[in-house]
Amino acid sequence: PIAPDSVSLSLFQKRHQGPPFNRPGFVVPGLSLPGLPEVPRGEGDQRRQQEEDDEARLQAEREAYRGLAHYLRLVLDDQRELNPSGKDLHQELAYFAVNVEGLAINLGLLLRALGHEGLDGVPQDLGTGLTGTSDWDKKRAGLVVCTRGAHWLRASEGKYSALVSKYH
Repeated sequence: PIAPDSVSLSLFQKRHQGPPFNRPGFVVPGLSLPGLPEVPRGEGDQRRQQEEDDEARLQAEREAYRGLAHYLRLVLDDQRELNPSGKDLHQELAYFAVNVEGLAINLGLLLRALGHEGLDGVPQDLGTGLTGTSDWDKKRAGLVVCTRGAHWLRASEGKYSALVSKYH
């Protein structure tokens, strides 16, 4: 599996945030962050992705992981401030970020091997911080980033398995 612990990280982070975040059934209000990948929803999104060629999909995945890694670093910074004694949470976030960054790098290497150029540089238009400065905003953004990252990784795993089968 790509990231077996990504789902538990989302639950783990919820536990560290206190009420109302850690209450059973609590749903994090939606949040849009530029460059943070949206999880494909519905048949139309899935069909559009299936129609893209493999290289276009890999490029989109790479950019999504670069954005996710950027936001995971911001979440880690916020959690160090919000939960200074949450060393276990900080370690999990750092581990998740490093693995996502590694996946983005590997996708870049694969694309370069396929002949793509211009893959260097940092993700565009991501900003330097999460929305808002209140503790609530930081906690909400952190949970959205971790939850969406977990969903994205689960969805990617199936896509990569299909590519391996196709080219192996």
